Amino acid sequence: MRVLLVSDGYPPTAGGLESHVQRLARYIHSVGHLPTVVAVDGGQSEAWEVIPASTVLSRVPALFLN
Repeated sequence: MRVLLVSDGYPPTAGGLESHVQRLARYIHSVGHLPTVVAVDGGQSEAWEVIPASTVLSRVPALFLN
């Protein structure tokens, strides 16, 4: 299964959210799925793609529709 994780940050940026997203991607990958991370403050991963976002994700209103 392909899984998209969207976050405002990703390591090497330090912080709780960034670490959580990295651990979540690592777990998803370890059980056989293919994570892709989209992050404004993005880094790199050896096992999955990390795509840099061109805007602050909180400014994308469609992400927060109910």
